[in-house]
Amino acid sequence: VLVFRSTRRLPTGHVSVVRKVKNSRWIIVDHANWEPGRVTRNAPVQDVSAANNWTKVKVWWAPIDGMGKTVYPAYGFIQP
Repeated sequence: VLVFRSTRRLPTGHVSVVRKVKNSRWIIVDHANWEPGRVTRNAPVQDVSAANNWTKVKVWWAPIDGMGKTVYPAYGFIQP
């Protein structure tokens, strides 16, 4: 699970279920309500943090069929 920090856009934070690790900078996730009222499956997420530590990410935005421009802060992962 990738855990997003709360922001003005995400006042309660957000979580995404990691489906696949593509490499050290890219994962594929499933999550609900990234697009309001929808479940998004197989969405790419990119680590854009300088230290490659998953504290800053960009997320696929289906309405533009591409990576969103916003950089979101993240805590990192909850692992099994």
